[in-house]
Amino acid sequence: AVLAGVVAFAAYRVLADRADRARQKLLAGREAYRQAELARIREEVEERRRQAELAKDLKRQKWENDKLERQRRDAELEVGEKDLREKMQGKYQRLEEAKRPERERKEREAREARRRKEEEERIKKMPEVFRHAVAGTGTYLDPNGTPRRVP
Repeated sequence: AVLAGVVAFAAYRVLADRADRARQKLLAGREAYRQAELARIREEVEERRRQAELAKDLKRQKWENDKLERQRRDAELEVGEKDLREKMQGKYQRLEEAKRPERERKEREAREARRRKEEEERIKKMPEVFRHAVAGTGTYLDPNGTPRRVP
C-alpha cells in the first residue's frame, strides 16, 4: 500500500509537472500572442500617423503647387496684357499716323476758309471806293496815291 501510494504520488507528480508545463506553455503562448498583438497595434498606430503626416505633406505640396501655378498664370496674364496693350497702342498710333495727313489737310482748309472769310469781311468794311481796288490785288491807293496793303 505504501508502494502504491508512492507510485500514485509519483504519477500525480508527473501529471502535475505535465500540467504545469502545459500551463506554462499556454501562458507563454498567450504572452507571445499578446506581445504580437501589441506590436501589430503599435505598427498600425505608427502607420496611421505616417499616413496622416503624408496626407498633410501632400496637402502642403498641393497648396504650394497651386500657389506657384497661380503666380505663373498671373505673370503670364500680366505679360499678355502688356503685350496686348503695346500691340493696341502701336495699332492706335499707326491709325493716328494714317489719319494725320487727312486731319492736317482739313485743318489747313479750315484755316484757309477762316482767312478768306476774314478777308471778305475786311473788304466789306472798307469804303466802296477801295473795295473794287482791293478785291483783285489786296492793295489800294490811299488819298495821296500811295499803294497800301489791306490791314
